[in-house]
Amino acid sequence: MPILCGITFQKLGKLHYYPSDGFLLEPGMFVIAETEQGVEFGEVKILRTVEGRLSDMPHPFRIVRVATESDRRTMEGYFRQAQEALEYCQKRATELQLPMKLVEAEPTWDGHQITLYFVADARVDFRQLVKDAAAQLKTRVHLHQVGARDHAKALGGYGPCGRPLCCTTFLQDFAPVSMKMAKDQSLYLNPSKFSGVCGKLMCCLRYEHDTYLEAKDSLPSVGMTVTLPSGERGTITEMNIFKRTLTVLVRGEEFTRSVTVRAEEATVARACGDCGSVGGGCGSDGCASSGSCGSSLPPQKFIQLETRTKPSPSGSHS
Repeated sequence: MPILCGITFQKLGKLHYYPSDGFLLEPGMFVIAETEQGVEFGEVKILRTVEGRLSDMPHPFRIVRVATESDRRTMEGYFRQAQEALEYCQKRATELQLPMKLVEAEPTWDGHQITLYFVADARVDFRQLVKDAAAQLKTRVHLHQVGARDHAKALGGYGPCGRPLCCTTFLQDFAPVSMKMAKDQSLYLNPSKFSGVCGKLMCCLRYEHDTYLEAKDSLPSVGMTVTLPSGERGTITEMNIFKRTLTVLVRGEEFTRSVTVRAEEATVARACGDCGSVGGGCGSDGCASSGSCGSSLPPQKFIQLETRTKPSPSGSHS
C-alpha cells in the first residue's frame, strides 16, 4: 500500500500529506518539500498507509529530499533570528501601546521572511509595528493573529490526563466544542473541571461524544419512571452508560431510598396521566393490576460500547 507522510512546516500550521516517494522516513525527521509558497523545511509528524493510487492526490507537490545536518544548522540560525525578531516586536508593541502578545516566530526556508503570531482580545492595527520591524530586521515581516488554542499549541504542556496536549502532538484542526457535549456526557457543569490550559473546553470532549449519544439512546432517560424486579416503581436519577446501570429513587410511605440496578432489569413505564388520558388513567387492564401504565413504548435498543469491526484487506463488506 502507498505510504503518506504527514508534514508540518510551521509550529502552528496544519498537517500536509505527501507520498513517501521511496524515502525511508520516520516521525521526527526533517525534510525539504515543495509547497504552494515554494520549497520549505518541514518535520515529519506521522506515517500512514492508504488505499488507492498516489496519482489521486489533490496536489502535485512532493518531498525533494531528507534534510541534511547543514540544512538543520541553517534553520537553527534562522530560528535564532526569528526569536530576536519576536523579542524586538514585543518590546516595540509595548512602546506603541498595542494590546497584543506575541507567542511564536517562524522563519521561511530561504530566510527572507519571518511570520510572527500573536494573540489579542480584539483586532489590532499593527501597520506601524510591521514597518518598524521590517526596517530594524532588514527582512519581510508578517503578523498573524491566532486564538487561545493556537497559543496553547505554541506553548505546549500537559493535560489533566497526564499526557502531552493533543494540539501539540496530533490534533491539527480545532473542531467546535460546546457545553452541550459536556451535558451529554453527564459531566458536572463546572467549566473549570473540563477546560484545557487554553481556557476553552477541552478538545477531547468531542472524541467520544458520538459514542455517548448512541449509548444514551439505548438507555432510559433520567427522570423516566421504571418498574424494578421487586415490583417497586421509581424515578431514574442517574445512569452509568459504561456499566449500564441505573440509579432509581424509590419513594415509600415511610422512607425514600435509592436503588442501583442493571438497565436490563428495569422495565420502562409511564406514570398514570403521562399517556394523556382524561382522568389520570389510560383505562387499560395493566393500570390497576400490575401498577404500570398500559401505554406502549418503543422497544429499547441496547448496544455494545466500543464495538469495532476490522475491515477486510480487500475493503469489501460481508
